[in-house]
Amino acid sequence: MGTGNQPTRKDAARNREAILDAAARVLGADPDAGVDEIAAAAGVNRATLYRHFGTREEILDVLREEAAAQGRVFVADAVAQLFGNGRDRPVLEVIDEVVWAGLQDTTRYRALMASDPRRADELLGPFAEVGVAVVRRSQERGELVDDLPAGLLYRQLLAVVLTGVRAVDEGAATPEDAASTIRRMLSGLRAAARTS
Repeated sequence: MGTGNQPTRKDAARNREAILDAAARVLGADPDAGVDEIAAAAGVNRATLYRHFGTREEILDVLREEAAAQGRVFVADAVAQLFGNGRDRPVLEVIDEVVWAGLQDTTRYRALMASDPRRADELLGPFAEVGVAVVRRSQERGELVDDLPAGLLYRQLLAVVLTGVRAVDEGAATPEDAASTIRRMLSGLRAAARTS
């Protein structure tokens, strides 16, 4: 008798995921879109959407939580690549790998970050402290220019990357072209070679 609810649960889980996927796409394209547009894109009616999420803000909260959870893993991995286990890899080399992985990434909240810089700040805000610390350490190691504040340099790096992601999402660039452009722009932040 316990299997009678199984299809209903699977359908409910599928609907919930469809709503979240649709919300990220729709809100990425139009940050002011409402629940009607999200429901239509998800292929469900408003009643179904409201059974899963009481408000539009609740949908955004779930997407933010997912972004934060995946972001923690992503940041921890990037920091480990840079400084973990005795490694001493150049920061721009790791950023290049992270950017390429990001351009291939199709997580549902990526469009949200790329479409609205304020939303990117909101989603990435918890990681800013780590990002600034990585930039500062890279400046101290002589890899990045040190005549700019680390906080500003971090924000500039992030803006360049998000612009490239947005260009790919909008069809204005291929991932390869975006990665190449980002690489060229970031190379201008490399510290000049020191002469002894």
